[in-house]
Amino acid sequence: MKIQYLIDIQAPPAVVFGWLDDSEKLKIWMPSIVEDEVIDAVEGRVGSQFRQVILENGERIESKGTVTGYVQDERLAIRLENKGFELDVDYHLEPIPGGTRLTQTVDIRFLGMMKRVSWLISLVGRKSATGQLKETLTRLKKCCENEGGAPSPFAPAK
Repeated sequence: MKIQYLIDIQAPPAVVFGWLDDSEKLKIWMPSIVEDEVIDAVEGRVGSQFRQVILENGERIESKGTVTGYVQDERLAIRLENKGFELDVDYHLEPIPGGTRLTQTVDIRFLGMMKRVSWLISLVGRKSATGQLKETLTRLKKCCENEGGAPSPFAPAK
């Protein structure tokens, strides 16, 4: 199942990329991520591996990640894998007047038992997944546009 979402952000590509490429900032605009750690850093970033844990509906889901594309301030692509799916996520940043156009493409491939019902998941889940993607990128937009001003509206209270 492939989903794409585009959003314009009133911040330069360097700021937007910084929110995509920093694991601590990632946890602010993607609060379901509870752990994100580098396992093997590779020069130039492509091929670097990481481990990521998300909390979804009270369940911890651990995935192994690999950086599959990296161009500073232009593109970040990763692959996440676990027992149930492979997920390719590609962020493409394009400078526009007054900011950045961010396009996120997500390609989900179900594995194992999930593969047998993937047609049903795709049919039912596409609208939900698109809504979730819109909500997440709207959170990212607010963080990027807020940088340099007040603390992020999503930052935990200190």
